[in-house]
Amino acid sequence: MKLADYLNLDDVMYDLEVSSKTQALHAMADVVSRDAGVPAAALLAALQKRERLGSTGIGQGVAIPHTRMEGIDKPRACLARLKKAVEFDAIDDLPVDVILMLITPDAEANRHLNVLAHFTRKLRVPGVLEQMRAAGDARTLCACLTDIA
Repeated sequence: MKLADYLNLDDVMYDLEVSSKTQALHAMADVVSRDAGVPAAALLAALQKRERLGSTGIGQGVAIPHTRMEGIDKPRACLARLKKAVEFDAIDDLPVDVILMLITPDAEANRHLNVLAHFTRKLRVPGVLEQMRAAGDARTLCACLTDIA
């Protein structure tokens, strides 16, 4: 599986300026919805519903909000590095500055878990988060996950 199949440069938000978890999810839903062919409001509602089940803040300043949705044809991701970390109710209680959003087709539960696991493993590789936080532009930030320079 190539993560570049799900995340492209147009879906990377470099130094996103937001002041809350909700603002971050809203901005990212707007980006993903334009290519996925689903309304941004519907995507945001699905993400917020998932967050009510438990925060997707996985620790170390990272969150991976995710959901499955009807009406999309393939998994899609959006990556944001925030200019300033925001409260995300993460498992380690630290604010979040790296957010990777993932949406997958509703009918593909196994694929959803598989893609989510691949991104999570990549984020846990030693040095990847440091590289993401040091990235000087969106292309470099994207390459940290997709290995495309």
